[in-house]
Amino acid sequence: MMKKRERAKYGITLPLLLGVVCLCAALVLGFALSAQKTVRAECTGEELTAFLAEEHFVGETVTLPKAQIKEGDKTYETDVALIAPDGSMYRASTVVLQDFGGYTLLYTAKNGETHAQYKEPFTVKQYMYSLSGERSEVGFGAVSSLTEYPAEGRSGMVADLAENETLYANAAIDLRDFTAEDDLFRVSFLPHAMGTADAQFVYITLTDAHDSSNTVTIELRYSPDGSTTETCRVFAMFYASGQGKLGLEYMPDGNGDFTYDGKSYKHHQNDGYGSKAAASMQGYNPLSVSLKEEDVGTMDIVCRFDYETKRFYYGENIQQGINLANDLDDPNLQSVLWQGFTTGECYLSVSAASYAQSHCRMLFTHLAGLPLTENGMVADTEAPAITVDDADLAAADYAAVGKPFAVPSATALDGYAGECAVTARVYTAYGTGSQALVAIENGAFTPTQAREYTIVYTAEDYAGNVAEKTYTVVAKERTAGMDMELSYNKPASLAVGQEMNFGAFTAENANGNWYLTLRVAFGGESETIAEISAENAAEEVAYRPMEAGTYTFTLEYRDYTNAYTEEFDVEVSADGAPILLAEPQLPRYIIKDAQYTLPALNGYTFVNGAAQETPAVLYVTQTKEYSNAAPVTGNTVTVSEDWAECWFTYVLGDAVKQYGVPVHDVGYGTNSVKVYQYFTGFSDADVEQAQVTYTAAEKSGTYSLDFINVLMTYNFGMTFTVPADAKYSSVTLTLTDKDDPSVVLKTTLSAQSDGSLVVESNGARNAFTAKFYGSTVSFAYSSAELGVSIDGGTNYYPAGGGWAGFPSERAWLNISFGGVTGEPQITVSRLNNQTIGYIMPNKNAQDVTAPQFNTPVSDGYQEVGSLYTLAPFYAADVLDPNITVTMSVTLNGNYLTSEDGILLKNISDVERGYTIRLAEYGNYAVNYAVSDSVGNRATYVYAINVADTESPAVTFGSHADKAEAGERVDIAAITVSDNVSDAANCTVRTYICSPQNMFTLLEEDSFVPETAGTYSVWYFVTDEAGNCTFAHYDVVVS
Repeated sequence: MMKKRERAKYGITLPLLLGVVCLCAALVLGFALSAQKTVRAECTGEELTAFLAEEHFVGETVTLPKAQIKEGDKTYETDVALIAPDGSMYRASTVVLQDFGGYTLLYTAKNGETHAQYKEPFTVKQYMYSLSGERSEVGFGAVSSLTEYPAEGRSGMVADLAENETLYANAAIDLRDFTAEDDLFRVSFLPHAMGTADAQFVYITLTDAHDSSNTVTIELRYSPDGSTTETCRVFAMFYASGQGKLGLEYMPDGNGDFTYDGKSYKHHQNDGYGSKAAASMQGYNPLSVSLKEEDVGTMDIVCRFDYETKRFYYGENIQQGINLANDLDDPNLQSVLWQGFTTGECYLSVSAASYAQSHCRMLFTHLAGLPLTENGMVADTEAPAITVDDADLAAADYAAVGKPFAVPSATALDGYAGECAVTARVYTAYGTGSQALVAIENGAFTPTQAREYTIVYTAEDYAGNVAEKTYTVVAKERTAGMDMELSYNKPASLAVGQEMNFGAFTAENANGNWYLTLRVAFGGESETIAEISAENAAEEVAYRPMEAGTYTFTLEYRDYTNAYTEEFDVEVSADGAPILLAEPQLPRYIIKDAQYTLPALNGYTFVNGAAQETPAVLYVTQTKEYSNAAPVTGNTVTVSEDWAECWFTYVLGDAVKQYGVPVHDVGYGTNSVKVYQYFTGFSDADVEQAQVTYTAAEKSGTYSLDFINVLMTYNFGMTFTVPADAKYSSVTLTLTDKDDPSVVLKTTLSAQSDGSLVVESNGARNAFTAKFYGSTVSFAYSSAELGVSIDGGTNYYPAGGGWAGFPSERAWLNISFGGVTGEPQITVSRLNNQTIGYIMPNKNAQDVTAPQFNTPVSDGYQEVGSLYTLAPFYAADVLDPNITVTMSVTLNGNYLTSEDGILLKNISDVERGYTIRLAEYGNYAVNYAVSDSVGNRATYVYAINVADTESPAVTFGSHADKAEAGERVDIAAITVSDNVSDAANCTVRTYICSPQNMFTLLEEDSFVPETAGTYSVWYFVTDEAGNCTFAHYDVVVS
């Protein structure tokens, strides 16, 4: 009875039910009849049969075979397409087979009566080795059967490479399992002419399977000096992308130029040598130093590679053994550290250069573990490597029942297929008979029970190799203790201009990693104050309101399973006190009697709750006490008293900032300048005529020297000597930008264990054979090169850390010492263009050197009417902080005015870029004059060339284009127009070109052709700037 009531409820009556039953029966009958008519389709055709009977290989160009589809007694013509292993479809009649693996021929009937399709699979193979050209050869088996050399019956792969052709190993090589005990290759050379190397260089290149720009190269070479001893050596250089060529030569006698891991080595970088193996590219026996055919191909060069440590080992097993050759990620050896291949997989290739013969022949007895057999085929048996963005997933403790749980994205890379698609699924009871699939929606699954869930990532390559990566997640019922609790200082009401301190944010009960965003809204605008995570939670957060009113703060924070939002208001009152926020860029030191330009310092006062920028009052005093002092008027100050310190006090209402700056008396402004005292921080100075040896004093456990004046960095230079018995192991030159203290170039010169020199500039490291101790270093920095030099600027090495240069082109210099074991000494002889020493008997000197400056230039021609912005100009004097710089810009003796209305005549503010309009043609002169306070002067001029580069235009008047021989022919009058020159000031020359191509200058307005043929009337028109136009017309003479 209950069932009947339910059916009535849904409106199903008996007549309707009978109708449905009948309909279903009819459908079943129809399907049965249809099934009886189904005929299995097949594909036939002679071309298809022949195609499938053949073997196909990568690189082959094939014509897609024609075929017909048969359905019962009907035959249909077809269209054919080719589906490649990566799913790409090709419909062209001919196709190049670019990948190995499974292909499919897809045939589709052309007849509209049927939608029949037929798929015919076939396989494309790839040989283990291939050559880039047709002149090279590769053979496998006994050397004696492939060459004229017996090679003691040895076998392997003989590669005979023509010039500009390459041997490729087509199998992906996984280097991740290679250690210092695993051979990368073993090779010997089989010269075509005994005693002569086939080529000077052989390159074995490893190329990232997923990034062709990421390579590692082993360069084998013979020595260029040609001595008998060196013909029995094969040298090697090793380098990755972005690195210089480098090979370490093991020195068993200990006479190398540096020590590495307890062994002595010579450091060969970009020279003609490198790591050394007792072997020969010319056919010599390295033991007997003799030429015998029976010795050729019997002794291998061995190269090994430890992928984890990124170290190469090189040598042989007959003399010196196999030794360290390079470390690609050691900062002691490399300025650019190699990070490895994307997945550790790579491809290997072999080439040669500098040929002496038509081919370069070599024998490989081992090549990265690849088979050295004829007709070897590449087999893809490795599954793709899956990478999951699982940092947050791995940190999560649980999933909450009823809450979405994110499934992170993943990628997969395969050595052959490249990037493969990744599928993510979630299961319960994974791997059991009760396994069940759980839905993923919007990148997350929602647990419905407290139990284990398994996230499964799978990826499949072209060859059907399947990779799988799983994560187990435990779901729990939600409880109150699972809610994340956030702790911080919630600010109360405060006055405008005061700082709100939120402190550091901390979280409890977070499920794994947590993230927070703090925003503030005021006056209809919103801004993000901070973005915090568990990693940077220790950082304190502060905010300063600069206008009175109500501020609304929003906290959005989350862990792996939960998201929260918190909002609160803070009232900011209008009664804010004045504040000083910025820091003035004061000099680090004051030189007595020198004039300094003082930086202004602006703060804020608040009127009706709104901030107004207001300048602070400045006091300059001998002590911190300033209440009885008068404020500074103007923007310069000179300390002429014997002060130890000069105090700068900035005052704005109750806001006070004070800075003490040391004062030094160096005899400034006199004829007896104590140049050596421009350095401070020393306990003793041995002053000589051309140099000073400083002994650094200890201060709080450190030793350093400061130069007391700001220095030019455009082309900075410092010559110094580290004593042979120096009691330290490193010296650091630190240059800090004058205007931006956060811009620092720190260059450390240090001694390795063998005493050789290493230079590290902002992290970029370079090793040298020169000694650290007892050496004189001509250190240089170039703004153009953004690098440092130790040879006075002959060779520059880029600074690291994304170094972009000094914004002000001036810096403060500090010299510090590391590894100190006694009183550190350093001898300084030159700083920029100033000798550090004396030229007078009392060990003092006169300032006779002009200031330094950068040298802006204007490249090429500028367009008339265009706008041009002058480059900033910077200048500094080693001894004088008070220099004068002026600039003027003129055209034909007239001063220009910048676009913002400033007359560019003796302008002193030269560090900004003035924009001028180049309204006329000509050479605009930019003149700079630089002088110090004692009259040392220098000038610099450069020109902005606005030239007329447009040729005149020529228009022909009426003229004859036909004439008879012997008849006088009047030439056309021409009209000349030019963008600058008047027509009268343009030069016109007319020439007649005869049928024999002889040119004759025409002095009149007519000419008489003597013979039949085609004559050309040429006009050469030149304007006052030298721009030429060539125009002509022809006259046919009968």
